[in-house]
Amino acid sequence: MSVKNAKYKFEKNLLEISKSKNINDALIEWENIFIEQRDKQNALCICQKKLKNVYYMYNKTNMKTIIVGGKCLKKFSLKEIEKNIYTKAVNNVFKKVKSNGDYDIIDDIDKYSSNVEQELIDYITKEFEINLNDEYKLQELIKNIKLVIDKYNLKYLNDKCNEISIQIKKIENERIEKSNQKN
Repeated sequence: MSVKNAKYKFEKNLLEISKSKNINDALIEWENIFIEQRDKQNALCICQKKLKNVYYMYNKTNMKTIIVGGKCLKKFSLKEIEKNIYTKAVNNVFKKVKSNGDYDIIDDIDKYSSNVEQELIDYITKEFEINLNDEYKLQELIKNIKLVIDKYNLKYLNDKCNEISIQIKKIENERIEKSNQKN
């Protein structure tokens, strides 16, 4: 349900989905895991603003995932994104962006977090499908995803990682079979 001028609910929603119930402590629980630029304003910031430019945040203490825009990102105590090797790896998979939009209502913060997780999986699925027969690009994709899984413990990406590994093996086997047929 889209709402013009919906009340800004950054602090309320963040505290509800964080382990800590103190805003200063809650802000340091979160890490930026990657950035994505979209064609439409179809992402929803934790403050309820619709976004085109998306910063995905992950909480290692409770394994929740949220989205924030550029203005809300500034509220977190984050290391400079470009200096983080894991974020660099993720940015090889996901596109960089900026921020704008209307507000929408977040009724269920846990459902919101689950939906954000699904968006990540969907994005990786799209990248996988685009590069389905390109062994090199799939190897790069899986390397970057594994870095993120290891760094942030994003276990919900393991199934997609396994699927990509199976495709890489399939491509390798086809290449070996073709080579054997030539000999």
